[in-house]
Amino acid sequence: MSTDKAMFTISDVTVDHSAISKTELFKAWTWLVPERLEPIFITIFGDAFLIDPESSAVLFLDTVDGDLELIADNLEEFSELLASEDNEFIRDYFSIAPWLLHKDEILDGQEMPQGMVFNYLTPFALGGEAELENIALFPLQEHFDMSGEFWERMQQLEESVAKELEAAGEDDLFEAPQTPDESNNPTKH
Repeated sequence: MSTDKAMFTISDVTVDHSAISKTELFKAWTWLVPERLEPIFITIFGDAFLIDPESSAVLFLDTVDGDLELIADNLEEFSELLASEDNEFIRDYFSIAPWLLHKDEILDGQEMPQGMVFNYLTPFALGGEAELENIALFPLQEHFDMSGEFWERMQQLEESVAKELEAAGEDDLFEAPQTPDESNNPTKH
């Protein structure tokens, strides 16, 4: 099915998050998401559009890639992106292609269940693909908890590796490993 001609509304590609407090929803993302940010939309793939009430900036929490990205400097710019005639912004940020390709198989022709989002069983960072076998429904809170914890651990791992590489020094990184002296090796005949 072509995503270029498909008709949908914002409510088709977002989920209601009003039953969960902002604090609870983003508790696993406090390492990345400032507490002052307020959710605008939660997409059907569990990403979030957030607004900074102090600056009116709109940000995008990408739970698939573990990033927080500035999308627009204010609500007017964000509205312009949403109203864009080519729908490129909506296709990209609301995950329209995987939704259109797989929603009927996953939902078996039913409506999206309340409080659920699509999620990838194996994250892209671990080799997962945007294919039917890798997409399932998850409770909204469970999705945000799992993805936030996963990306926090990945961030910690990245920082740990960077520190180890820095401590090892550049010269040590590219030195060929030394082989044991074969004459002192009792297993060598």
